[in-house]
Amino acid sequence: MPSKEIFDPEYPQIKETLTGTHEQIADKEKIINLYREAKLTGDKNRLVEAHMTKVLFDLKYQYGVADLTTIELVRLRKVVEELLKQSIEEEKSEQEGSGTEGHIPNEPKEALSRWLFELYGIKSYDVPYEFILEERKTGKEIAHYQEMEKERAWADKKQINARKGKKVSLSTERIPADFKEYLRRLRAKAHTPEL
Repeated sequence: MPSKEIFDPEYPQIKETLTGTHEQIADKEKIINLYREAKLTGDKNRLVEAHMTKVLFDLKYQYGVADLTTIELVRLRKVVEELLKQSIEEEKSEQEGSGTEGHIPNEPKEALSRWLFELYGIKSYDVPYEFILEERKTGKEIAHYQEMEKERAWADKKQINARKGKKVSLSTERIPADFKEYLRRLRAKAHTPEL
C-alpha cells in the first residue's frame, strides 16, 4: 500500500502518514493543499471548504457514504460554519485570557459527529470501531479487535514486535461493515417519501 509522510503542526487533523490507495492519497493531498491555501490567504471560505472536504473524505472512506443529498450537504456546511465561528470566538477569548487554554479544535471530526447526530440521531459514542493489527511491510492483517479491546490490541502489538522480530502496527480505527450498512439503510429510509 503506498504511503507518504505529511506533517503540518498548524492543523493537527491532518498530522499523519498518508497511506491508502492512490485515490485516497490524492484526496488527502487535496485536503492539505486546501488547508494551506486557507492559512496563506486567511480566507474563511477556503477554511470552510477545507473542513467540508475533510469531512466528506471521512464520510467516503470511513463510513462508506459517498453520495450526499442536497439536504445532507447543506446541513453539513451549516454545521461546519457554526463550528468554525465557535472556534474563532474561542480563539479570540483565549487570546484575551478568558478562554480555555490548550484546546486544539478539530472542526472536521466534530462536524461529522454533529452531522450524524442532527440528521440521524447517531451519537459519536454509538459508532463502533475496530482495530486491525497488521504487518508493516506486507500490510497483512494479523488480528481484529473491537473498540473495547483496544488495550489488549496494544499489548499484543508490543508482544509480537518483541517476540517475533516482525514489525507490526495497529491500524487506525475502522468502522465495521454492519454499521456502514445500518447507516446506508437509515439514510435511504430518511430520504424516501412516505405515501
